[in-house]
Amino acid sequence: MRAIADWLNVRVAWLRDGEGPIRATASQNPAVAEIDAMMSQASPRSQRVLQRIKAAADAGRLTEEDLEALGAIADRLEKKN
Repeated sequence: MRAIADWLNVRVAWLRDGEGPIRATASQNPAVAEIDAMMSQASPRSQRVLQRIKAAADAGRLTEEDLEALGAIADRLEKKN
């Protein structure tokens, strides 16, 4: 079900139960708003990766450990510049 929801860019709860908004809004999840802002500047490959992260954030699947790992990746990329 998750793969279908990701492909359709909809929330799993909406797809499964028809409840709530079709998609999470930026106001519901600040991480989603940040990813949306980065999409226009990213390469197509990076856009695909960001879309997958966004889908996980939309679904509430990012754990504290995930956020720490993403932060470490961001730190590493900042040091390259």
